[in-house]
Amino acid sequence: MFNGYSACENFCAWLFTPEHKGFTAIAHNMKGFDGQFITAWILKQGITPDVIPNGGLIMSILHPSLKIPIIDSLNFLPMPLSKIPDCFGFKELRKG
Repeated sequence: MFNGYSACENFCAWLFTPEHKGFTAIAHNMKGFDGQFITAWILKQGITPDVIPNGGLIMSILHPSLKIPIIDSLNFLPMPLSKIPDCFGFKELRKG
């Protein structure tokens, strides 16, 4: 779990490693929030990510050398994260 002021830094340092090359990461509502910070982290490393924008929002980000895309699940599941377990019939699961 990544939390606190360094959550994005720690998450990106963990995700963008050769160990995860070719993996796909999924973030809910990335386009509205986290995508900006993830893109900034990649740029800070001297790497230009492939970004698919939609207006001022980020739809997906690809780390080009590691081939790690991050996609926004809100594009496919347009509902609050807390509603997803009910959508799939999982009564024993909940957000948080």
